Amino acid sequence: MQWVNAFKTAIEYADEPIRYQRSLMEARKLARQEEKEREDEENEKNADSLDQTKIQLEEEKRVKICFFKNLLKTDLTNDHAILR
Repeated sequence: MQWVNAFKTAIEYADEPIRYQRSLMEARKLARQEEKEREDEENEKNADSLDQTKIQLEEEKRVKICFFKNLLKTDLTNDHAILR
């Protein structure tokens, strides 16, 4: 039964300019290329998101440092005023 299907397939593709196996190969190659392009786009989006997160974290770090520096200055000024 399997060989009958093979003959049917061979007859169907006999008039085609590209052989059956080659057409399957080309379809798989195109599908792999499209999948790779989707993965590359997704990786690029993730990298952009990661860069944005790093920038945000650095900004939060700078804000906290400034806050604690000002807090420390305020505490030192209050301690100095108490000692007078």
